[in-house]
Amino acid sequence: MLGLQGQELCTVAASAAARDEAARRAPETLARIRALIGEQCTITRWSPSTLLPVVVLVTGAASATERQRVEDVLLQAWYDAIEAFGTEHTLILEHGCETPTDRFVDEWVARLQLPDGARLMSAPMAADTARHYDQAREVRDQQMVARRPDLCLAFVRHTGEVLPLEKRASAAGIPVQRVLLS
Repeated sequence: MLGLQGQELCTVAASAAARDEAARRAPETLARIRALIGEQCTITRWSPSTLLPVVVLVTGAASATERQRVEDVLLQAWYDAIEAFGTEHTLILEHGCETPTDRFVDEWVARLQLPDGARLMSAPMAADTARHYDQAREVRDQQMVARRPDLCLAFVRHTGEVLPLEKRASAAGIPVQRVLLS
């Protein structure tokens, strides 16, 4: 994307190696862009690439109240993200604002008291309350899945229970990890 009134090229890298390679090749890449666009090219610099975050959707049944189990799974997901992607990627836990699970995610991240710049964050996504509630949740869930998260954690109470966000994520080909709570 472009920033600073179209003067700065901003990029996002999938890995630290790709970020470093982009920085090394920045002068050559900028020269090629300028040559392709011509005199009307306003791009004067390339900002350092940021790394793609690891995004995990979290959804839970309204009756799910096992805080410790939810927190244990969140800790494992954070560990897995670090193992798979490295410590430089931010883990974003996206969730709604309706269930105890949503509250547990927010409170768990806040209780960790991580320093500014920490690579873990809770991202509650409220449904647009101007719409009918179920329709608003459906629209919010569509938007969350459309951003192509890396995983969906679904906390359910019964093996046959399928949560709406879990179903939508699965249909979109996003891996789903189901956690059966007692």
